[in-house]
This record gives sequence, C-alpha cells and structure tokens, in this order.
Amino acid sequence: MENLLQIHNITKVFGEGTINEKVAIDNLSLTLKDGDFVTVIGNNGAGKSTLMNSIAGSFPLDKGQIIIGGEDVTRLPEYKRAKYIGRVFQDPLKGTAFDMTIEENLAIAAAKCKSRGLQRGISKAEKKEFREKLAVLNMGLEDKMTQKVKLLSGGQRQALTLFMALIAEPKLLLLDEHTAALDPATAKKVLELTDEFAKRDGMCTLMITHNMHDALKYGNRTILMQNGKIMMDIKGSERTDMTVEKLIARFSIDNDRMLL
Repeated sequence: MENLLQIHNITKVFGEGTINEKVAIDNLSLTLKDGDFVTVIGNNGAGKSTLMNSIAGSFPLDKGQIIIGGEDVTRLPEYKRAKYIGRVFQDPLKGTAFDMTIEENLAIAAAKCKSRGLQRGISKAEKKEFREKLAVLNMGLEDKMTQKVKLLSGGQRQALTLFMALIAEPKLLLLDEHTAALDPATAKKVLELTDEFAKRDGMCTLMITHNMHDALKYGNRTILMQNGKIMMDIKGSERTDMTVEKLIARFSIDNDRMLL
C-alpha cells in the first residue's frame, strides 16, 4: 500500500511570546497508508483536534510539511485542501446547511470536486442516486429528501454529514469526535456505519475519540497523544492484545478512567 498521508515534523504554537503561549503540536511526524483506519486518543489538551485542524489547513503551521496523496499541501488554504478531505465534526450542526433540504445538501457535497457550473436544480438522475445511497444508512432519510436538515434528529444529521463527507470520494476522512454529542445507541449506529464505509471504500480514515473501548475496537491502528506528541502507536498483534486496562496501566492517562 502507498502512503496516503505524510506528516513531517510539524509544530504549531498558539499565543507565541505571550503568557498564554501553548505548544499544541510539538515536532510531530505521522504516516498513514491507503486503507488505514487510525483512531486517536489522549487527554484534553493533548493536541488531537489541533492535529486534525493542521491536516485540514484550518491555520498555517509554524514548522513542518504535510503531504496528501503525493501532493504537498502545507501551504494550501483549507478550501483548496477540501478536494482531498472529507470531515465530520463533533457538533451535528456542523457540516450541513441546516436550512436547506437533504437533497440540496447532498447536491452541494456531490459538486465539491466537480466543475459543475450553474445549474437550474437537481436532476431526476441525481435524486434517484441520492435516494438509493441514503437507503444504505437504514434511517429512512431516503423518504425525507425534501425535508430541511434542521428538522432531523442529531443522529440522523450526523449520519447524513458522514454520508456527505464520503459522497465526493475524498482521499482522507477526518472524524473529530463525531459521535460524542450522540446518545449511546445512536453513537453505536453511526460508528458501525463509519466502519462499514471505511472498509467498503478502503478509505484512509483518522478518527479522534474519547472512548478508549471504541479506539481499540475500530480500525487497524491506534495512536496516543500527549502534550502535542505521539506517545504510542499501536498496531498489529500489539493492538490485538491491547485492552483499555493495559493502556491506562502503561501510560497513566490522567482523568481518562471515567471512560471505562
């Protein structure tokens, strides 16, 4: 498998030179291959979301290089990196135009990587395609195509956002605690869909989670972050044999026992 994401010695400092200076990412390097599904854990302030924002281009780096699919994107702004990246946030309100219909949101997502020009509306063929694909979610959304997104439940909206992130076939999927705001049953459903899509499409996926059970259950690799660095990279037989209890015992992750 080829390297899909290459991160070389990146550093991000917020408030540099002030009393609030914070080294959020500290000379971090990471390589992900095509098909990797990597879960990211660590206590609050470990740098997990900053890492994801660095990859997405939400702010300029102080040092280092990021390569996606063989292209150096280090200096590309966020909107130019969007053609490579699908992203789902913790807040179900993010990632969709809440006052537009489901089919309108899907049309915007599908057009993300295409030169479509101005169109009068959504074609019958597109509507048919959207219905067929939404049916896979098994949430009845295919029968609510003209319903505004703001009327959906949090779980329905998050499943839709996940689907929208995938519809343009990005090279890399970024999931920033995308089930944290959901009730346990709905979170389980969205995680199962995430796993199903990742396996089906062979997509490179990076998922932040505070749930250590989920971190070890899903994907093929888990990294532990502390103080802006990767302290542990678990894969292969080591990950197969790893438990939450072993993880806590080895690395004494502060305040994370509540996740057991």
